[in-house]
Amino acid sequence: MTPRAFAARWWQSLLDQEDGFGAFTEQLSVDMARFGAPATLCDWAREIVGQEARHVEICTNVIAYFGVEPQRRRPEKPKPMESDHALAEAIVAGFAVGETMSVGGFTASLALAKDPLTRQTLKELARDEVRHGRFGEVAGQWALRDWAADQRRSLWGPCVYMMESFERRCGGVESIEFREGPFAEALGAPAPRVTHRGLLRAVERLVLPRLARLGVLPPRDDQTPSQRTG
Repeated sequence: MTPRAFAARWWQSLLDQEDGFGAFTEQLSVDMARFGAPATLCDWAREIVGQEARHVEICTNVIAYFGVEPQRRRPEKPKPMESDHALAEAIVAGFAVGETMSVGGFTASLALAKDPLTRQTLKELARDEVRHGRFGEVAGQWALRDWAADQRRSLWGPCVYMMESFERRCGGVESIEFREGPFAEALGAPAPRVTHRGLLRAVERLVLPRLARLGVLPPRDDQTPSQRTG
């Protein structure tokens, strides 16, 4: 597989993720309004829906730029959330963790990318994900406003699951060092170990402090070794 073909496949995977997350956020915005979230937070969620649609568009443009026909696989419509607990978990794990980790992955890719269009796209994605992670913290404070300390810490498990799913998505800790190329660092599609390092840095520097501010972080002895050391 040529570097351009590999890069197109990498960006197609990203397109699918952004499309799916856009559908998830659209349902989230509806559920937030249903559960009485402030109008400013609902507007912010709808703004993120528009940004995710923009991400799909720019990923489509990058794939076509590599000479490959982009594929649009429409995601299934998510089901409405049945409780305020499910809503809080979706906000904290999906945004305060997931979107915040994405910043690390995009930043790691950007550090190696040379192609001008690729660099411009990665910068836009990283910039938006920073704001999406901030949304996770602000909306999380609203969602957890009446939660006791032990209730807040009950979200640690779902947050760890989100962190581990990101690791699996980029190849898994056990197999990362054995994944062979070709890769396409200059085109924004690095080896999995590069993305993995970026994700772990984001966990240590951004995610864990954010979860601490939300009261989700458990005592240090109850954290997994990977989360204690980053």
